[in-house]
Amino acid sequence: MTRKRKGNYKKRFIFLLLVGALVIIGLYSTKNLYQKTIVDIPKITKIQQLISPIPTQTNSFQLFSTSLFVPYWTLKNTEFNSPISLQDGGFKSQINTLIYFGITPTETEINKNEPGFYNLSTFSISKNSYRALLTIRMSNEDVTSTILENETSQKTIIQETLEIASQYDFDGIVLDLEHSVLPTSDIIQQITDFVETFSLQTKQQELTFGMTIYGDTYYRQRPYDLKALDQYVDQFYIMAYDFHKSYGEPGPNFPLKGKEIYGYDMEIMIRQLISDIDAQKLTILFGLFGYDWSVDDQNRPLKPAQSLTLRQIKNRFLESCPFTPCSIQRDNLSAETSIQYADETGQKHVVWFEDETSVGEKVTFLNSNSISNIGYWAWGYY
Repeated sequence: MTRKRKGNYKKRFIFLLLVGALVIIGLYSTKNLYQKTIVDIPKITKIQQLISPIPTQTNSFQLFSTSLFVPYWTLKNTEFNSPISLQDGGFKSQINTLIYFGITPTETEINKNEPGFYNLSTFSISKNSYRALLTIRMSNEDVTSTILENETSQKTIIQETLEIASQYDFDGIVLDLEHSVLPTSDIIQQITDFVETFSLQTKQQELTFGMTIYGDTYYRQRPYDLKALDQYVDQFYIMAYDFHKSYGEPGPNFPLKGKEIYGYDMEIMIRQLISDIDAQKLTILFGLFGYDWSVDDQNRPLKPAQSLTLRQIKNRFLESCPFTPCSIQRDNLSAETSIQYADETGQKHVVWFEDETSVGEKVTFLNSNSISNIGYWAWGYY
């Protein structure tokens, strides 16, 4: 063997040693990186595995005002003496307005013999420094029809409402006129006239005037002329919940998307609303509750659904579902969650509900349409 050939073998041997060393170092680094990645992944519970959350944009939220409805039946040793917030779904929602729900009229005056009136003092003592609005509940069809046809009754009801607002130091009025009747021109005009009168007298007292509106007003042709009402209403509170009724087919509380499946969705609702009303005058309300339907094999309801607060749903299903089978799945279109389970008797159930994560998805969409006022139904439900 010549000296030249020996030199070549020596060079090759050194080269192979260097390559081997680099491979070993690379494998060791990859192993450490892999181990570090595994350590950084949090443990996933069984329930979390069943729910597939939708990613949220954590830095895109701009909330100018967040309201919370406080139903009279939830006031039990309550004191709002610390900041109220809901945090999940990628954002923190800080409450700054409490809306007491509320007082209600008879056909001629404010009813002073019902729990909503009795609890006024409790709410007034509890609200502390929060901005507070007073709701007048008008959901009885017969009573509302009589009031709309009687200007004397309207005058008395408006006057007494404003006196109560002054006595208990409210900052404004919210008219909750839920009238599920045929949208005849006469009814629509009666509502507009009543709102005009109520609004003008409220503003004379230097109070704000708001009004709740069904989220499905356009879809189900409710008897409200929103363009006309816009002249008199400072803030519209859009009830973006209860789209699927307790007495109807199972479905989301109010789907973000999915009009092809559900017939309507929030994206269409917002486009319609902002074509008639300035976006800054819209407060979108989310219902922190759901419905539990008993259904047949085709998911058709067998009877009216049971309403469940978000808190009840979390306790009954999400912490540890006691039923078998029990399938929990977030719907990517509506952003809401459905649960399918069989109870102790073998009866099949379907549950749909809104939660903080679905609200976060919807708030992202609202922000993209310059809507930054939201609210929740209701205190005690989450």
